[in-house]
Amino acid sequence: MAIRALHESRATLGDEDSIAELVAYAADPVRQAVGALLAEVNEQWRWLHFVWLIQLKDIEEKLATQPEPERQESGAIPMTPTNLEIFAQWQSLRRAELQALDKIGNQSNLDVDQVIGLCDKVIEAAREDLRGRYGND
Repeated sequence: MAIRALHESRATLGDEDSIAELVAYAADPVRQAVGALLAEVNEQWRWLHFVWLIQLKDIEEKLATQPEPERQESGAIPMTPTNLEIFAQWQSLRRAELQALDKIGNQSNLDVDQVIGLCDKVIEAAREDLRGRYGND
């Protein structure tokens, strides 16, 4: 899950140019902290993880567009052929999702405590920068 979060954070921040724009006016300690965090993201973005992360994204998109089962007025879900098919598709996607997460987890050497420390360092450096403690680097 931590690798997926790192992957998604990189996607949220954008490409190299977007990240450069984000820290362009930050003090050097902020840039260094962000650089250390991104280095860990890149370390985890190896070919093995890349394949499984792409599969996870595909699975999530399919789950988001998966039709809802038909419900009765009482809210109960009748076991119709259509509902059973929807349930089977959902179950298959969840199994694939768990398989991808297991593959990533088993292949990872991620130190979650280290990543949390890097995130804390970025936040603290940014706070200090906002307080003007770094001067005009």
